[in-house]
Amino acid sequence: MLDYQEISLNICILTTLYTIVHYFPYLKNYSNDIRFSIYRSLMCITFTFMGANILLTHYEKGSLHPFSYKHVDMIEGYNLFLTYLIVDIINMIATKAHRFDLYIHHCMCIIGLLISNYTNRFGYIQSIILICEALSIVSGIDSMAMNDNDNKLSYYCKKIRKYVIKYIRYPIWTTALLSTVYFINKLPKLLSIDLIASCIIMLYMDKYWKKKCEKVIEKYEKS
Repeated sequence: MLDYQEISLNICILTTLYTIVHYFPYLKNYSNDIRFSIYRSLMCITFTFMGANILLTHYEKGSLHPFSYKHVDMIEGYNLFLTYLIVDIINMIATKAHRFDLYIHHCMCIIGLLISNYTNRFGYIQSIILICEALSIVSGIDSMAMNDNDNKLSYYCKKIRKYVIKYIRYPIWTTALLSTVYFINKLPKLLSIDLIASCIIMLYMDKYWKKKCEKVIEKYEKS
């Protein structure tokens, strides 16, 4: 499943996309961090659609065999997401970003992907988790709004993020956790431990991100 040739191609694609965003004339007055946030949003839109497509297209077989059913769509998603995470971490280190929550998120995802590849159990359930990246779709717009002191737009972005956590991420992480527990006797021990730990930690991280959104939302609504 781990395709180094495809990952190399993905690195070229991601580099090209970021270069386009970085030098886009409309964004020339924004910082590198904001432009990188916009690039992240574009990637997260891609992952959300990939996950949604897998969810709907492969539901019949995938729901019956969530860890063993495989398709080329899932393999492509795996390699692209792994590439994105690695490139993102490299950029955060290079720019000395202090987003420790993102470091935890990315490292956990990379470890999970590598374990799934090693145990040959990357399938339907892990693929639809890509939908969870919907959380960052509006991050780029939000970062621009905060830079422009557009509190109203930032408020709406935070509300969208809150709804994504509540109505998309929570259900998906819970489903993944319950699926792992249900199929635990058929899964490699290493994979089951990683999935259970990842789902629980991600649920707590979502709770943390949700509270951050709620603080901004409450502050705006009281003003």
